[in-house]
Amino acid sequence: MKISESRLRQILKEELDQELKKRIYDLYQQGSIGQAFELAKTLDEALYEELRNDLLSKLPAGNYRRRDLSGLDLTGADLEGTYLTGADLSNANLTNANLAGTYLRNADLSGADLTGTNIEDAYYPEVTKHDEETKFPQGFDVQTHKTDLERMKQ
Repeated sequence: MKISESRLRQILKEELDQELKKRIYDLYQQGSIGQAFELAKTLDEALYEELRNDLLSKLPAGNYRRRDLSGLDLTGADLEGTYLTGADLSNANLTNANLAGTYLRNADLSGADLTGTNIEDAYYPEVTKHDEETKFPQGFDVQTHKTDLERMKQ
C-alpha cells in the first residue's frame, strides 16, 4: 500500500502536534505556564484554541507569585483567590476573567486588558504597576482601588 505525500505530511503533522502537546502539558505541570502558552502558539489556530481552553480549565487557584504570565490570553480564566503577588501580567488579556479576592501586590498590569473582569475584593495596593495602556473593568477606580460595588458597601 502506497501512502500519498499529502497523507504522509498529515501523519507527520499529527505526530508532531501530539509531541508538542505533551511538551506543553509537561511545561504546564512544572509551573512554566508562560512557556507552555508560548509553545502552544506554534500550533495551528484550532489546536491552539483547544489546548488553551483545556489549560485554562485546569489552571488551579493558588500561588502564581513572581510568575511570568506576560502577554498570555487568559480570557475568562477563573483565578479567584489566587496569589499574583509580583506576577508579570503585562500585556495579558484578562477580559472577563475572575480575579475576585486575588492578591495583586507588586503585580505588573502594564498594558493588560481587564475589561469585564471581576476584580471585587482584590488586594490591589498602590504599588501594583499599571500604565495608560491598562484597561480596567468599568467602575473600577484606579485612585481608590475599589469597584463601584465596594464603594457602595462602605
